[in-house]
Amino acid sequence: MALTGFVNGAFASVVINPFGGLPDQLGPSRARLVLKSGYWAMAFVSAPLGHPVHPKHAARLQRQMRDRRETMVGKL
Repeated sequence: MALTGFVNGAFASVVINPFGGLPDQLGPSRARLVLKSGYWAMAFVSAPLGHPVHPKHAARLQRQMRDRRETMVGKL
């Protein structure tokens, strides 16, 4: 949790330097729209980069969940 906060803070510090003056140029509402849209565009583009990792772990995770379900149903 602390590492996530550190990474988010570091990223925010890096982003605020080039974009800190944007509200002065565009106004607060338009700057917010531009920055939030840019954030979601980056998230949309970068999310599939982690997807190739998923199939390697999917079979193991499905097996573990099946075992847990059988254990829980067996206890009822």
